Amino acid sequence: MYLTENVLMETMDGDGAIHTERVLYINRSTDALVSIDLLKDKALPVWSKLSEVQAELDGGNKRLLQQDPWLATPRGDEQLSEAERSGRDRAWAAIESIVQAKPEMYERKARGLLITRALQEGRGTKPTIYTYLYRYWRGGQTVYALIPHFENSGSLGKKRTDSAASGPKRGRRSTVETLTGVVPGVNVDERTRGLLVKIGEEFYENKQGVTKKMAYEAGLAKYFHQGYEPLPDGTRVPVLPPPEKLPTFVQFNYWYSKAKNPDKALLKREGKRAYNLKHRGMRGESTSMAHGPGSLYQIDSTVGDVYLVSSRDPRLIIGRPVIYVVVDTFSRLVVGFTVGLEGPSWMGAVLAFEHVATDKVEYCRSLGIPITPDLWPAQHFPEAVIADRGELEGGNADALVTGFDVRVANTPPYRADWKAIVERRFRLVNDRIIHWLPGAVRRTVRGERDYRLDAALTLVQLRKVLTFCFLEHNQTAIIPNYPRDEDMKRSRVRANPLELWHWGLEHRTGRLRYFPPRTVRQGLLPRARATMTPRGLRYGQQYYTCEYIEARDWRSKARQNGTWRERIAFDPWSSGQIWLELKGHKDLIACQEIPGTSAGGGVPWFELELEYALDELYRRRDQGSRQQARVRFDVQIQQVMDEAKENVASTPSTESNAQRVRGIMGNRQVEKLIEREDRGPDMSKPATKVPAGGPERPATIPLFAPSVSAALNALEDEDWED
Repeated sequence: MYLTENVLMETMDGDGAIHTERVLYINRSTDALVSIDLLKDKALPVWSKLSEVQAELDGGNKRLLQQDPWLATPRGDEQLSEAERSGRDRAWAAIESIVQAKPEMYERKARGLLITRALQEGRGTKPTIYTYLYRYWRGGQTVYALIPHFENSGSLGKKRTDSAASGPKRGRRSTVETLTGVVPGVNVDERTRGLLVKIGEEFYENKQGVTKKMAYEAGLAKYFHQGYEPLPDGTRVPVLPPPEKLPTFVQFNYWYSKAKNPDKALLKREGKRAYNLKHRGMRGESTSMAHGPGSLYQIDSTVGDVYLVSSRDPRLIIGRPVIYVVVDTFSRLVVGFTVGLEGPSWMGAVLAFEHVATDKVEYCRSLGIPITPDLWPAQHFPEAVIADRGELEGGNADALVTGFDVRVANTPPYRADWKAIVERRFRLVNDRIIHWLPGAVRRTVRGERDYRLDAALTLVQLRKVLTFCFLEHNQTAIIPNYPRDEDMKRSRVRANPLELWHWGLEHRTGRLRYFPPRTVRQGLLPRARATMTPRGLRYGQQYYTCEYIEARDWRSKARQNGTWRERIAFDPWSSGQIWLELKGHKDLIACQEIPGTSAGGGVPWFELELEYALDELYRRRDQGSRQQARVRFDVQIQQVMDEAKENVASTPSTESNAQRVRGIMGNRQVEKLIEREDRGPDMSKPATKVPAGGPERPATIPLFAPSVSAALNALEDEDWED
């Protein structure tokens, strides 16, 4: 594990006390490192010499920690309450300009000036801003660290509107109340809360140019007056009660903001164009230079020129894959890639970024490729990433920008040359590997064999082939025309991706940030809705469960009360596991596939979907033959029934209905004897047809067994003439 930004360092002093620090900033060119003590109240960033810290790590006095309990858990807006979103946005607005001033915010004097400017702009008090900053530094320098920890407070999620309006005033005592004894404002009950929200909807949302203050005053006049005062011209003026009997503007703003999404309200009020121009969040900016490893990554996708087959059934050709590659601009090191069937989309980019943060030693071990950490040392997020317009344009990039502090830049249309580095990697893949694979796309002439029929590789096998290709590139490639500066020439560093990477970590200011794979997965995995059924949590045609579900008897409740929907996260590469995302829970809850109820087996979701589609196709193809067979058998059965009815109708009975019913048992016994006599041991002989007029008593009866003799004796006693 490398010493990079965001990692934890643990030190034990001579007294046995343990100090845990988070690395906030590294500048290798100036031999500087900034860290903060996580176990000390009101701690501030501390500057150290990078070389000294590295020496302590090498000597064993310090160690890097893999687990990070202080790191803020990524949580989307769907998991947050209105109060949590409001608290996060308020904290971010207070410190945004400060944390963007790196590394100045780590220096005492410069930080003081930045905080003074924030105070002058009314973003909060000095203690409040420092509280937000410490939460930001302590939680991993992401916006998730600013989410309020309401789970540690009482009455989670309960609205305090139930107490009587005549009861004591809730909330902190104001200065007016402290000095004068007059209590301004009232307790907000359900009726008052509904009116405050209605005021915002009526007077603020749909009227441009009206401020919240103006909407509040107009709403008081309409909904909280005590009557009217007539003017000389007959106009009626609403009469308001004393101010201490009215809800305050702060209460109006709080309850309206709690009930409404501020972004949606602004969008409705201003319109999409004005909102995008003046109000939407900034999602990153373009950067043209890479100062070291991790300063700038480039990502792009292409459709591979090879046809693949299904891993479940090699007879099924599944088409051409979509390949994503992520390259470090400074070193040209391939830091991550993915191969799938998802078209160029946010989903594919998510999987590529998940691989960027994956430990490559563990990844290669899962493919049966043993490597050492120095052969593929990339498992970090960058400072910025540049991409095509599409995957990382618009709201899709919010998970990277807000969750992992990665700046995003998109190239203009038709300007692939702006990220020629990653484009060159695709040429490498095609020229070196793909064009020689079975099923590769090639030019054909009429009469030649269709190259698609030669497809043999699965997605997993192609992924393994590309892993070998990128390992070879990182270790052996020499970048032509690489712009080496004087420092590189003096160090005699070759223009090889691995050598440039390791040299850049020692001599240049890279911005690599480490996040645990669990955090990356939780922040980037796609979301969906699953159905809780009596058989388990169903997503697609697969069923899942976990200890949380079993402990609460969800399957029994679904059988008794009906099904319901739950929000989940899923891994497109594996159907063996999904994650339950519950409101109020920080972490995702892993749910495993239930054996025997489904046949996923951990294969990628797109292969399962292909199987489902093929099963439906075969079912529809067979439906016609099944219907035809059913019609044929129905006709044959009807013929038998018609023949039986005709036979009965052509042989009228001379007995009464009562006689016919009383003779059932005797007729049955005679029929059994006739069947045995006619067929004997040869059951293939047809039975003797009963003559018209009913069954006759046989003249001679063979004695098959004592039971048969007893039956005959019983028949002799019956009155056949009755």
